[in-house]
Parts: sequence; C-alpha cells; structure tokens
Amino acid sequence: MSFEKWITNMSPGEMIPVIIGLSVSILFMMATYFTFRKSSLQLKSVKIYLKRERWRGDLLSSRIEFWQQTNVMLGNNLFFDIYFRIDEMPQLFCAKALIAPAQIHLLRKGLSIVVKKGRGNKIAIMQIGDVG
Repeated sequence: MSFEKWITNMSPGEMIPVIIGLSVSILFMMATYFTFRKSSLQLKSVKIYLKRERWRGDLLSSRIEFWQQTNVMLGNNLFFDIYFRIDEMPQLFCAKALIAPAQIHLLRKGLSIVVKKGRGNKIAIMQIGDVG
C-alpha cells in the first residue's frame, strides 16, 4: 500500500491523532531549539568574558545601572549580567561579570566599573568597584 493510498483511505477519526501527533512533535522540536539557543547565546558571552585579557579593546569607566543573575556558574562563582551606560549614551550595554557568592551583597546601583569594549559585540567587565 502506497503512502498516498494510505492517507486517502484514512477516516477523520484516524486522521486527527496523526495530525495531533505531528503537531506536538514539531512544537517540541521548536521549544527545544529556542531553549538551547538562549543557552548558547549566554555561553558565547561567557566565552568573551573568559578571554577578555586576550583581545584588544578600550578600557572605559562606567557605573552599574542594574544587574541580573544568570544560571551559569564557574566553580562556585556566578555569572551576572551587568547593565551600564558608556559616556552618557542613551544606549544601555550589558556585559558578563564573574562574582563570588560572598561578594554578591556588595553589588549596588552606581558602583564604579571598568569595561573593556572591543570590536563588534565584544564587551566585558574588567573590574568592579574601587575604580580611581
């Protein structure tokens, strides 16, 4: 029996479970793709942070606007997304920073930071606090 003949001979009662099964499978694959896509974008910015000493860029002073903890860890330390502005530009920038759990309570709005901005989207936090 060919596929075309099999499809045309199906009753509506048989066709509905097939359509539901295919729809659920496609939705599951899409959900999996978008879940891992977000993780891969976070890992890309973590790699930029970890290699920040190797690439060229300008060191700029700024102040923290706000921050958000990510679910990425390195040892016991946590990666945070630090949001800030550069040179009073209206655009809000975001860069990763690795912070020890014992230091999290020291984060606050207005805390001075040193940011390294390279070519393209390369941006990383070099130092938090005590910037002269």
